[in-house]
Amino acid sequence: LRSQRYESLRNLAALLSGMLVYELAHVLVRLIQRRSISRSATRLLAVTLVAVIASGMYEPYLAPLAAAALLVCVYLAWMWRVLPRLQRSDEKLSLQESMTSQAQAHGAVVLWVLGIASIVFVVTGVVMLVFDSTSRLAALACTVFFGLCGAKIARLLVLRHRTAATRL
Repeated sequence: LRSQRYESLRNLAALLSGMLVYELAHVLVRLIQRRSISRSATRLLAVTLVAVIASGMYEPYLAPLAAAALLVCVYLAWMWRVLPRLQRSDEKLSLQESMTSQAQAHGAVVLWVLGIASIVFVVTGVVMLVFDSTSRLAALACTVFFGLCGAKIARLLVLRHRTAATRL
């Protein structure tokens, strides 16, 4: 009797998750139709993040992977539909211009918080390298990744300061 109840609850959960994915797809389609591409992409990323984290409650590894794969497919289908309608531009954006616009898009406080968090993770990786011999590869990856993140954030802070100084 318990196994039958468990199976019926499991089937109900599968049905509800299928309906949730269907509704999410409809919401995404409506968002794409009403908003510009950048706003829709931002919202799609937010939905993807929520869906992947929420699906982890059901099955810790398989469900988030399936949710991410499904939402990547939705994104690819959306791009396949939207990109042919866009006009090609001859304008080029240099790396310096791209990083300057990124620096201006983020607030100074946000960049400082991200920079401090990167430093904390680099220090954590170094501590793991020194004291935990079983996870040296993860510690090295953590140190390198967040070190690169910290370097880019430092560059964005410098660019933000330079553009603010030239405006004065």
